[in-house]
Amino acid sequence: MALSRRLIGGALIGLAVVAGAAIWLYVRPRRVEGPVAGPPAPSPKVEVKPAKPKSAAERHADLKRRYDELAKKKWDESLFGEFEGIIQDARALQQAFPNSKEGLQAQELAILAYEKQGKFPQRFEAFLQYVEMGEKVYDREMASKILLLEANRNFKNKEFLTANRFYEEVLSRYPEGKVADIARFQVGRCFEEVGDWQVALRKYKAIMDAPAGASGMKLDAWKQTYEVYARRGRTQQALDTLQGICGHYKDKPEARWAHLEKGAYLWRLGKNAEALRVLHEVKKLYPGAPEAGQAEQYIKRIEAAFTNIEKGKLFDLPK
Repeated sequence: MALSRRLIGGALIGLAVVAGAAIWLYVRPRRVEGPVAGPPAPSPKVEVKPAKPKSAAERHADLKRRYDELAKKKWDESLFGEFEGIIQDARALQQAFPNSKEGLQAQELAILAYEKQGKFPQRFEAFLQYVEMGEKVYDREMASKILLLEANRNFKNKEFLTANRFYEEVLSRYPEGKVADIARFQVGRCFEEVGDWQVALRKYKAIMDAPAGASGMKLDAWKQTYEVYARRGRTQQALDTLQGICGHYKDKPEARWAHLEKGAYLWRLGKNAEALRVLHEVKKLYPGAPEAGQAEQYIKRIEAAFTNIEKGKLFDLPK
């Protein structure tokens, strides 16, 4: 019994020795052949280059694409913010590239964005800014034409009050030259179109009374004054205006036109005897001129009308 215990104890001791030796062999330092490696080299840093800023042309192209996409969408209130984004980005482009053509083009998009939102006071102010920018990018003459064209566009669209505001801006900013002459005349047209024809006549008279050579729209003012009186049945004033043209433009083509128009106007009024007298005057005073031939045509129509009356036919007044 005692022997068995001693055998078991010896076996256990032997196993412990073998296990310890195995562990030592596993964990003992190993000889390294060749040079000893140092700490791992740091990996090279990859330099991240900042993105190249977009050019003015690229930024405008992006803005234009965004606007075009918005303009195609069916309108709803959510688009307000997106159109405002167009306006803000247009401003940012202008700040980054002042006095550039792309900045001017961006302003066009801002104007359209205001219009899409129905913000017409802001659109008006934005257009005036557009004109001021146009002076710097191009010149005053080009800017004045841009402003006049916008006024004419509103007039053509029958937005007479807005057109008048733009014409007045032309006169305020560019008071000299042909553009101002046209704007001055068109102010009268705006008053005429909204029914304030007496103010319109005063505007035309100011042009008619201007010193010689001061306005290129004198004849237009004379003719428009005649038209206003004729449309309103102010026969004598209309005839006096035509006579005034004859006197003001004596021996010039404008006088021939007014003389012929006087005969035609009397015919339209049914005053055939007076019309024939005036038309024969035209033939006598301007032989060989185109107005003489036109007067002859009127005379034949009037005389043919007299013949038709004799035959019981209706009097054929010109339309």
